[in-house]
Amino acid sequence: MDNLPLLSLIGLGALVLIFSSMKTMHILAMIKDGSIARYWRILKFAMIFFLVGYLGVMAMVVVGITDILILLTGMIFFFGALFVYFVVHTGELTIQELLEDEKHIRQLAHFDAVTSLPNRTLFFERLSKSITLASRHQQKLAVLFIDLDGFKEVNDSFGHDTGDAVLKAVAERLTTHVRGADTVGRVGGDEFLVLLNEISSPAAGEIVARKMIDTLNQPIIDGEISCQVGASIGIAIFPDDGNDIETLIKQADDAMYVAKRGGKNQFISYAQAFADGPGQHQPLPEGAIAPH
Repeated sequence: MDNLPLLSLIGLGALVLIFSSMKTMHILAMIKDGSIARYWRILKFAMIFFLVGYLGVMAMVVVGITDILILLTGMIFFFGALFVYFVVHTGELTIQELLEDEKHIRQLAHFDAVTSLPNRTLFFERLSKSITLASRHQQKLAVLFIDLDGFKEVNDSFGHDTGDAVLKAVAERLTTHVRGADTVGRVGGDEFLVLLNEISSPAAGEIVARKMIDTLNQPIIDGEISCQVGASIGIAIFPDDGNDIETLIKQADDAMYVAKRGGKNQFISYAQAFADGPGQHQPLPEGAIAPH
């Protein structure tokens, strides 16, 4: 057959196409959103170029166009196939790197680097969604503002490495007292926020706060170093104490400072702290002090 070498060339190109298509399917399975749309546009262009070249060769073979044109077109088709393979093969690794980089960037953007807890940005996003749902279903939620007592002394005495170990231990202990639907976030050096969804009553927030203070009173061991921190906790309830993010955080923060001024290592709700109105806080009631 006169066109046997050409058909062999076309066959090799077809094999490259099939192999490239399999890799393309793998890449498509890796693509989750539009973050790598630029690469996908290049791949589609290469595949279209490849397909047009292949169909062109087949058409010329069928209608009997001169061999030299078929050969030239076949060469374009074959090298186009190689180009597609190159783009797909090298791009597969590029996609993996992009996805890993994007995951790392997302981690940095939404989670605390030391404790791996949600940071301020992610916590506020979750709180915003929870407020919307609680309002829609007429439910209550609680925001706990936690400020560690004695952390600065630990950090100054034993160094930042031990300070980071303490923060990690605190994060682990706090998360043991919340449900999967709740959120514990680190929003500052020694400040944490807790979101308790769908609570039955304001007392539910106080129960969790008491447990958290009890568990934080236990010594934290870092190698040969044993240290201890406490926590002052303020509690704000939606919708009783506020119906937006800023108000709830502020009320919980204000209540926390009342607890800290009252002797530290205790909790109090905003309603208890400011029973006579903002700025007129009451002495801490006996039930608000966590036993230790």
